[in-house]
Amino acid sequence: MTGVEPEELRSRLEAREEHLRNLYEELAALRLEADEAKAERDAIERELHSLRERRGPFFRRRDEETRDLRRKLARLEEENTTLRSRLHELESLLSELTDPERRLEAAARAFNSSPEAAREVNAIAKSFGRPEVRLSLGTRLPPPVAVIFRWPELSYRTYEISPEEGEVRLISEGEEPSEEMLRAEPNASLEDDGRLGLL
Repeated sequence: MTGVEPEELRSRLEAREEHLRNLYEELAALRLEADEAKAERDAIERELHSLRERRGPFFRRRDEETRDLRRKLARLEEENTTLRSRLHELESLLSELTDPERRLEAAARAFNSSPEAAREVNAIAKSFGRPEVRLSLGTRLPPPVAVIFRWPELSYRTYEISPEEGEVRLISEGEEPSEEMLRAEPNASLEDDGRLGLL
């Protein structure tokens, strides 16, 4: 982060910490909801068991109540599954936000899932040969990933990827890579099958 003022760097770090705190708070709230849903489900199961124990000729009228409880139990199971799915998504997001390597891997997966971007780069590679590839993190929060494909003295293309949304955007292209682009060491490659992979 050369060239970044200490005050700006401190501001960025504070914004990142605030973002992570918000995610942890949402995780805690979802875990609490999941625990409450499980407790309610267990209570219903106990009541169903009690009904089965006491059921007899004089408890036939409880059939409808039992069916209602089963429907409620099924709904709670569905809600619990949704909550756990959201928990998993947030835990994965937190992991990527705090692990740069995983963030770069997620960006590579997003690029490989983008037919248009992959087709554009592979078309140029057929004419100019395999490019040098550099992935780097941006400075915004959450940080986007810049992917530079460069063919020294011939051409370059830069894409910006948001791993959370899987969005891939072409942000610059030209005939001659800049000196700064050429100084950056490659940390990825375009494989024989046309897919982007980290070195």
